[in-house]
Amino acid sequence: MQGPTAIRVMIVEDHLIVNEGLAALLNDQPDMIVVGSAGSVAESVPLAELQAPDVVLLDFRLPDG
Repeated sequence: MQGPTAIRVMIVEDHLIVNEGLAALLNDQPDMIVVGSAGSVAESVPLAELQAPDVVLLDFRLPDG
């Protein structure tokens, strides 16, 4: 369901392996699509404004946040 009804997810995680793993798991779901990923709060704000995700998975222990 990668069309207009898919849940648009953005991942904000500073550990690359976790970020990539979450993206792989979520992209395997038929009703979800990862529209962006960031490694910091500073990266995530403009990306969220650009991509307008439905859901943001946010690491709450980011170095800059």
